[in-house]
Amino acid sequence: MCFRGWLRALRLRTLPLSICAVATGGLDALGRDVIRNPVFLGVVVVAIMLQALSNLANDYGDFVKGVDSEGRVGPPRALQKGLLTPSALKKGIVALSVACLGTGIILLLYTFHDAPGLVAVFTMLGILAIGAAVFYTLGRRPFGYRALGEVVAFLFFGPVAVCGTYFLLRREVLLANFLHAVGIGFWVASVLLANNIRDISHDATHGKCTLAVALGLAQSQRLLSVLLALGAAGFVVEGAWPLTLTAFFSVIPLIVFIWLIPPVRYDIVLRLVVLLIILNTVVKALLLE
Repeated sequence: MCFRGWLRALRLRTLPLSICAVATGGLDALGRDVIRNPVFLGVVVVAIMLQALSNLANDYGDFVKGVDSEGRVGPPRALQKGLLTPSALKKGIVALSVACLGTGIILLLYTFHDAPGLVAVFTMLGILAIGAAVFYTLGRRPFGYRALGEVVAFLFFGPVAVCGTYFLLRREVLLANFLHAVGIGFWVASVLLANNIRDISHDATHGKCTLAVALGLAQSQRLLSVLLALGAAGFVVEGAWPLTLTAFFSVIPLIVFIWLIPPVRYDIVLRLVVLLIILNTVVKALLLE
């Protein structure tokens, strides 16, 4: 039961988001050779750990605040189903936070052994990333309860993950890479917004002011459509038309689809956006030498 509880709390199906974000930066920097680069492999490990940490903290935070009640629409959580105790999950959050920080510092010392200033800067960025993962639903004023979740997701899955990975590998950031980061950031923010649209009624009832609750259903659906389109636009600068076509021809029917189904079925939408991000990353890898 305990093992099943940890698997549910980790939400493994969300891990491709962090992997694709850093893979976009890595592919921009080194092409297919990135898979043999030890620094990139270290970045992937840290990204997965941060995503897992965010999932654990989200499970714990929503439960202790009373949001994960029996009336919740989405997939059941580990604490909600009694598969883990709050104490065990809290210890897991602390342990994974320490592991994230330690692994990140080791990676930075290896990468920037000749530039201690960069080690300090990226260490601070890593601490901010850990804070963002933990305080989405934890703390007295979690930003996920103040309609800021999508903004933080955009920043850390977009510019921070994509451009940060590129900089670790090349010690520079190009405009094209930044635009790809913006595209991925918008798409990951779309996943979170679709999730919050699904939960809009339940969250509003339980005092969780997500962006969807703040905007209302119709405006949230419009924003979701815009974020998906802007995400695709970030790959127009790729210079490889198959990737651009993949982005736009995947997004257009998805935008139509989100207006055809009720919010309670938006699990389908967020899964399709995750598949879109994976497909975009795979096509990008195939196009590179």
